[in-house]
Amino acid sequence: MDSTMWQQQADKIIQMLTDDASMRQQSITLLDALADSVGAAGAGSAFIEIFSQSNTIEATFGWMKDLSDELSWGARRDFEKENIFWPLYDIMLRIYPDRAMNLPPLFAMGKCKRIPVFLSKPNSVRHLVIVDGLSLDRLHLLNEIDSVSFNMSTWDFERLDWSEVDLSTVEEGMGSFRLLGPERNNLVFDEVNGQRSLRIATGVFVQDRSYSFDAYKNLQVSNLTLSQIVESWTQQTPHNFLDLGIAHLHLSEDVSLTIAERLTSIHLQTVTGGWSDETEHILNTLFEGQHFPRLTAITSQLGWNYVGPHSLIISSELLQRMPSLKTIYLNVSDVEWNVTFKECESLVHPLSTVVVSENDQITFYLFDSSIKSSLQSRLQAVSIGCNDVDFLTGKDSERRAFLLGASHVHLFHTEGNLSMIRHFTTLKEFYVERDPY
Repeated sequence: MDSTMWQQQADKIIQMLTDDASMRQQSITLLDALADSVGAAGAGSAFIEIFSQSNTIEATFGWMKDLSDELSWGARRDFEKENIFWPLYDIMLRIYPDRAMNLPPLFAMGKCKRIPVFLSKPNSVRHLVIVDGLSLDRLHLLNEIDSVSFNMSTWDFERLDWSEVDLSTVEEGMGSFRLLGPERNNLVFDEVNGQRSLRIATGVFVQDRSYSFDAYKNLQVSNLTLSQIVESWTQQTPHNFLDLGIAHLHLSEDVSLTIAERLTSIHLQTVTGGWSDETEHILNTLFEGQHFPRLTAITSQLGWNYVGPHSLIISSELLQRMPSLKTIYLNVSDVEWNVTFKECESLVHPLSTVVVSENDQITFYLFDSSIKSSLQSRLQAVSIGCNDVDFLTGKDSERRAFLLGASHVHLFHTEGNLSMIRHFTTLKEFYVERDPY
């Protein structure tokens, strides 16, 4: 077929494309049948008008935009629903095969119902941006792509049918790969020793799937439940920092040790689905049964959506499993917490500060770090609320015995009888703050 005949075919197809929906579908079928022959014959110049001025976000070619501008509002909506741009784009890359290797490395794709076929074949795209909902059944075929970003709301992202995605096939691929969604919805694989290795799994990517450091040696960031974190203490990781959703862990350098043995500090935070009603109290549940020789600091940010008891029980048994612990700091909101030291009177331990910050009030216990002695004898200052004064009236003799050696006492949100002052044998400063309500 000579150039004149190719031009005649192209003119016919262009005329059909600008007709009605039925004619457009016939023209796409005809063009699909001719595509490989046109490419092989080098006759693409005759069809260039069909594919000029492409906009991959709005999913239009120049002639599509011109036609849409001429239609009424209802007809324009019907035209958009035909979704002909991406089938035509696939055909375009068959007619002009060299273009597949000259696509921009960052490729944005909108108004697409299904991942186009050309992205599963050799191409120059490395970072794909998806701006609308679509079927994900071809996601595991993106062997040429390094990352897929979903530029959409969290609500739209979570409505995508992730059951269509064969994540096991994605895991078996080669090289690094990233699925980046809004908020905390990410799946990231690094290349480690020539193999694809999971490092980040959060949000929708961990629903109904279990990730552990034993199965995924390179895992660093994930949304783990409280029980899963407890299970991880005996496992190992090559990383010095772990983001586990409800807990951030800082670890020492020796990767031959377990996570519990390497833990130097931990920060707890409230996230949806974090703590459970079965939690007895945070420390004993999270750290139960393990030894943490290098742990020096426990901090937290527990917001209004925290679910669990509002008590901090610091036992001798717990502290003996944390021989380096110096600081416990809880930043909480809306509710009052109780702090209890259990069987700690004679324990020699380096603990120096315990603080529970609750909006406008702070409960704290400060210990003298300049001497090496029992916790009880090192206690210097305490600040406690009206709900914590039972030990002063004889209802909790163990707490009274532990705290009455303090030399500086702050009592907030209380009123009435202050005769308990006589129980403090070494008191130097006593400050009372009345309940403002």
